[in-house]
Amino acid sequence: QSTWGDIVSAAIGHGFTIGLLIMGLGEVSGGHFNPAVTLGVLLGGAISPVLALGYFLAQLCGGVLGAALVRGALPHDVYKLIGGGVHHLGPPIFEHLSLEKPGWAILIEMLLTV
Repeated sequence: QSTWGDIVSAAIGHGFTIGLLIMGLGEVSGGHFNPAVTLGVLLGGAISPVLALGYFLAQLCGGVLGAALVRGALPHDVYKLIGGGVHHLGPPIFEHLSLEKPGWAILIEMLLTV
């Protein structure tokens, strides 16, 4: 069972990791580590659609390669225990809203990342 300390530690770790990646590799890729960044830059007119497509494909391949590395590196029982590293929707925040449904999760993610 997770505690708030675990959640905050994970969030800070992810934030620092992405920050270091951008600082170290930003000049190479422009900081395009996420398709949402690429889409925003494309819609802002800073890159061409062809270049954006290349970034999208590279990001997709990188995600698949990363998932394959995790699968290959972890023993089967550990991989199964962590559900392959997939995020699962937690218990409902408010029982009467049934926020464990995927539509609510997508809406909340969109609102928090805008």
